[in-house]
Amino acid sequence: MIKTCEYCGKEYKTHNTHNTKQICCSFDCSKKLQASKSLQEERVCPICRKVFHPLYHDSKYCSAECKQKGKLAQYAANNARRKAERQLAKSAKQSGQIKTANRTLAEWCALAAECNMDYGNYRMQIERFGKTHEELKIFGARAGLQNTGSHVHKKTR
Repeated sequence: MIKTCEYCGKEYKTHNTHNTKQICCSFDCSKKLQASKSLQEERVCPICRKVFHPLYHDSKYCSAECKQKGKLAQYAANNARRKAERQLAKSAKQSGQIKTANRTLAEWCALAAECNMDYGNYRMQIERFGKTHEELKIFGARAGLQNTGSHVHKKTR
């Protein structure tokens, strides 16, 4: 099939007859066309609010400095969110909503069995995610899980 390159206007022959998406004669023309299209688009940098023409279709920032500031801000926001989640779980544990102290392994296993969970998953949900025993009982009943020994299996019909 003979086509005309959308970037340079040169005619070229496609090697693959079912490749109808090819619009340029070469990889270089394809890259130049993509760059010229993105140069026409204007974006606003979320860090410095400067208007810029992106070099790539997925560019968010006007410069490497702004990109680094954006990534650091995103990292700080994620750390703050995680810290708040940990503090919330810790305060729930201290206020008595989550009672974890002085339980034997047998007691933990019995509580986990009530929620149709194994010991490890039950402890993780309680200690890491701050779930209550009642929430886990509802979750276990809704999920339709069956506790068989140390593994959790879905119920079969």
